[in-house]
Amino acid sequence: VLSRNLDEINRKTKSKQRLLNILMQLRKVCNHPYLFEGAEKANANGQYEEGPHLYQNSGKLQLLDKLLSKLFKQDSRVLIFCQMTRMLDILEDYMLLKGHKYNRIDGSTKQQDRDERMEDFNRPHSDKK
Repeated sequence: VLSRNLDEINRKTKSKQRLLNILMQLRKVCNHPYLFEGAEKANANGQYEEGPHLYQNSGKLQLLDKLLSKLFKQDSRVLIFCQMTRMLDILEDYMLLKGHKYNRIDGSTKQQDRDERMEDFNRPHSDKK
């Protein structure tokens, strides 16, 4: 991403928008390849196949997979923060794939639902980890 846009970066222009776009692409690179259009191949029906490729194709999710396995064996609870809703979608797919129970709260979550999900997570012996 950087090498493709090196001329733009080196130019002394006032193209802050272009630089912000480059930075967003770099954030996506650091999170997961499926954040890029066309990186995940759909089947003949246009559906995406679930499977271990979801976490095997991302170093960040490989590490998360190992950490969550250990933490859940210790009966720990985990909060994951993310700024990108598309990354939250990938994390949600991962949690479903692994059979982990979770609560998702993002910017579109209504306040009442948000409160209920936080109470559910904080409840003693909650199955939401």
